[in-house]
Amino acid sequence: MTILEATHPAVPRALTDIARSLYRPALEAAMQRHGLSSNDYITTSADRADRSVSLGGNAPGIARNTFGCAAACPI
Repeated sequence: MTILEATHPAVPRALTDIARSLYRPALEAAMQRHGLSSNDYITTSADRADRSVSLGGNAPGIARNTFGCAAACPI
């Protein structure tokens, strides 16, 4: 399974720190109990000549970023 917390710059650092220090370890432990493993979500360019790999994306429309931004913006 690939996983990654919100990476949009508008998501408060405290929120991503919670995701990294509490949520992700709990998720990984649950997966291990069922014989599963995880890695960071990575992405590549649509250009086949571009061989660069990056850690996810920071577009605000990506669900994990949308949810992170929404959690940071009180209604």
